[in-house]
Amino acid sequence: MSYGPGTLHPTVDDARRRRRMNATPEPSGPLAEAILEAVVGRVCEGMVLSDAQGRLEIYNAQMEALTGYSRGEAEDCADFLKVLYPEPEVHRRVLDGVYEVLATGHARHWQAPIRTKAGARRTLSVRMSPVELEGQTWLLSTYQDLADDAELAVTLFEKER
Repeated sequence: MSYGPGTLHPTVDDARRRRRMNATPEPSGPLAEAILEAVVGRVCEGMVLSDAQGRLEIYNAQMEALTGYSRGEAEDCADFLKVLYPEPEVHRRVLDGVYEVLATGHARHWQAPIRTKAGARRTLSVRMSPVELEGQTWLLSTYQDLADDAELAVTLFEKER
């Protein structure tokens, strides 16, 4: 079994090798869709998969919990990023990050405050990666509330006392 650099987790190639050895076919069709839906639903972070024009393919429940916007509301916005990042300077920096990911083909990470549907300000950690499928570029983004990390740090600190 091989492991990724600096980790003790098996790689995707290991899973494929085990599947071939056991003669188990790769999931496809409805099963593959059900697996993807289950995984996206279980991820702790908000997750969005969109095309380069911002059309949503995936918008999970955690994303709705973070922003207060349902998938339908996000899809109905002409510029959802402008809704999430209404401060002009922040919106410009976020768009610069998106354009950089599209131009370079490399993942990017940033932290920025959003405005939720309820009007609350929330600082999120955003990781965006380009995904190339059948000649089309998709943007896979995960969103995590930094307050969650701060609460965890306080909890761990108090347990160590």
